[in-house]
Amino acid sequence: MDRPESSKYRTIILAGCDRNYFDLLSEMLVSVDPHRRMRGIDIGIIDYGLTADQVRSLHAYTSRIIKPTWRLEIARDQDPTSGIWASHLFLPIEFPGYDVYFWIDPDAWLQVPGTLDAFIEGAGAHGAAVVAEHHLSYRFQPRLQFRNIKSFIRGYGLTDGLWLQMQPHINMGVFAIRGDAPHWERWRERLVAAARRTGRIYPNDQFAFNQIVHQDKTPTLILPPELNWIPDRAPPAWDPAVRLFVTPDENRRPLGIIHLAGQGAKRRRYEIPVLGGGTMNTELRYSTVRSFYDHVLEPT
Repeated sequence: MDRPESSKYRTIILAGCDRNYFDLLSEMLVSVDPHRRMRGIDIGIIDYGLTADQVRSLHAYTSRIIKPTWRLEIARDQDPTSGIWASHLFLPIEFPGYDVYFWIDPDAWLQVPGTLDAFIEGAGAHGAAVVAEHHLSYRFQPRLQFRNIKSFIRGYGLTDGLWLQMQPHINMGVFAIRGDAPHWERWRERLVAAARRTGRIYPNDQFAFNQIVHQDKTPTLILPPELNWIPDRAPPAWDPAVRLFVTPDENRRPLGIIHLAGQGAKRRRYEIPVLGGGTMNTELRYSTVRSFYDHVLEPT
């Protein structure tokens, strides 16, 4: 297979976690590593509380490992811990010198290598590339919707909050933003305003980005949902012909990134329909399903 060309955008893939998510982070890096190397993409890690041994093991991927810095313009006693976790709003400051900043949560992993190109090229051309949590196969989750409505109203007022809740909800567990894009400053401004109003940063770090896209009309590419698929909303199907997880609808689109967001989703066993007949019951951790493939996915 042809070697992919290096992107014209100098890119860094970033993630962060504490010691409890280290195994997930390691699996994400294993899934990404051969494909990002062939594209000349760097890796950066934010250490939110890793052990010394864990940090040493990450040096196999990168030397760019930093401790987060409190940079939000709010008092720390309003939300003393999650402000540190909001350091991904300051990636161009923490990791200067890149054209595109590509964040991947540690509970996500890469299945189709070309997904990297879709996010990077999308961010380069449009300023940012993201995925909305909307697909016809996704189940309705009343508790999640009720929690989101409350958070939107508290953070953005009754009128704006209800309007934002009705827009396609952007998931910020996987995103790419150009380093010089206006999104960073607008995102921080909207987050600080919501945090001052509510005394909380989470979940306004995600909701504030929805506001700058839907309400402020900041130019952003919304990529197809299969590029950041959330099995908690709809388990995928397995296509044995191509040995890939695909969308469970009739289109059978290969899933680019599988994102184990949701309560209990990281260790849940899913009932996966197999195209051609039958089902399989399995976790969807990368360490579990890696053996399903004929070989490590070829860099494409």
